[in-house]
Amino acid sequence: MDEFVEFSEPAGCFATIKDAFAKVGTGFFLIIIAFPLLFWNEGRAVKRAKDLAVGKGSVVSIEADKYDKQHEGKLVHVTGPVSVEKNAVDTEFGVEAPAVVMRRVVEMYQWKETKKTEKTKVEGKKKKKTTYRYNKEWSATEINSSNFKKATDHQNPAMPFKSKTFVAKKVTLGAYDVSDGLKKSWSAKDVHPLEEDDVAGFKPISRGEASLNGNEIYYGDSAKPLIGDVRIRYEVALPGETSIVAGVTGKSLGAYTSDKMNSTLALVEMGTKSADAMFQKAESDNATMTWILRGLGFFMMFAGFRLIFGPFTALAGMVPLLGGLVEMGASLVAGFLAVGLSFVTISVGWVFYRPLIGIPLLLLGMGVLGGGAFLAFKKFKEMQAKKKVNQPTFDGAV
Repeated sequence: MDEFVEFSEPAGCFATIKDAFAKVGTGFFLIIIAFPLLFWNEGRAVKRAKDLAVGKGSVVSIEADKYDKQHEGKLVHVTGPVSVEKNAVDTEFGVEAPAVVMRRVVEMYQWKETKKTEKTKVEGKKKKKTTYRYNKEWSATEINSSNFKKATDHQNPAMPFKSKTFVAKKVTLGAYDVSDGLKKSWSAKDVHPLEEDDVAGFKPISRGEASLNGNEIYYGDSAKPLIGDVRIRYEVALPGETSIVAGVTGKSLGAYTSDKMNSTLALVEMGTKSADAMFQKAESDNATMTWILRGLGFFMMFAGFRLIFGPFTALAGMVPLLGGLVEMGASLVAGFLAVGLSFVTISVGWVFYRPLIGIPLLLLGMGVLGGGAFLAFKKFKEMQAKKKVNQPTFDGAV
């Protein structure tokens, strides 16, 4: 690990205020983006829930080993062993595997910069201390070193290859073919064993020739990795017992669509799972995604308000004791506004998609905002009254 420490004068009051004003636009942008995100998310959640309800009410469990024309165009649930008849192939390097999905994972040994800033004192004077640390690590993402503080001494080359996913040409479940769209539902987790013959497809690069290192293709010296070394492995999703909920088109299983649904429907689970269990899992996943996006929308709104209040906290920071209080107050107000407006936006989404539930939620959200505003105004009036009582009075005598 390399380390570089830089000391600088802390930003002055006017520079801090100027920087705070510069970030106000970003704050408004985050808030503006948060509103449609939260609204869209509620629509997405409701539509997905409706589609799952339609699917759950119409799905039919069938035998995998026998094709029946009467199931044409219907949503079916089928379980059984999946077979790969035509392997997944990396067309660039010639590696193939009897897997439903095969993923080429390319990693390069690179520099990574981390930055830490803190306040300190040097010879009794306040200073800003910035520590830059440079670590070597394997990364599947190309790290751009041109913006490093010490870029000259820590340069990363361009990655010679990219990670990529391949699917088997032909996959079957009993009497049915599995569509390419469904194949992508398999998650590649197992490491595919490589052999010496697999190395032949990898041409030399700037790091030299490829060699086999366990189950990886390696460019460089694996015993002493240097910046720019490359290693490649393959992760696969092997065939096995699988449960699928999908539509039947001819002898193929693929995404199901209906005029009663908002989007297509297809579910894939490893192992033997009942249709009910698969739909319960899908409903749970939908709820989890809904809350994740709600949390993201709230965070964006909170961060936006904090940036908008930045100039006020920067101005208050000119007074030592006042700065901390205003900073805390700004966070509380930003949190209150983010909660209230997020709640109202979510409620409006429900009013649009499910009025009977959304209208009461909207009224509740408006009540939260109104109640909070009333309490804040009441507190302000109380503070004003105390200020008048504590002010000295003059009777005009000299």
